[in-house]
Amino acid sequence: MTCGLIAALLVIVVIALCALGRFTIVRVVGESMAPTLVTGQRLVAYKRRCHVNDIVVFRADYGAADLRYLVKRVAAVGGDPVPTDLRASVDVDIVPAGTILVRGDGGLSIDSNRLGLIAVNNIRGVVLDASGRPQGHDIV
Repeated sequence: MTCGLIAALLVIVVIALCALGRFTIVRVVGESMAPTLVTGQRLVAYKRRCHVNDIVVFRADYGAADLRYLVKRVAAVGGDPVPTDLRASVDVDIVPAGTILVRGDGGLSIDSNRLGLIAVNNIRGVVLDASGRPQGHDIV
């Protein structure tokens, strides 16, 4: 097979998986995840369970009609203690099951300090790096 044919088949497979809801493709807008992610960067997120330090794509209703999804780093998952810097934004000491807390890598970020707990049902997926592994974890 030629490289062109392989690339075309790969595109068809990714489009099919997106249609099935397993993958979400987004474009980064803003600097809340800089320097990890930059404006204009395209991301592929895979629908799977998330862990602390994963970068996730999720829906959040905070009033910005121009943004369909937000991209943030997972700070805590259900059963974890609430990180000290996020305690003022939630009324619990332990993150409830079925929710996560998120924060941006950049200085100014709309994250759990403003959004509070995020329902796992709102997570579209975990961002993958170029190798297909979850982004946010060191690879040895």
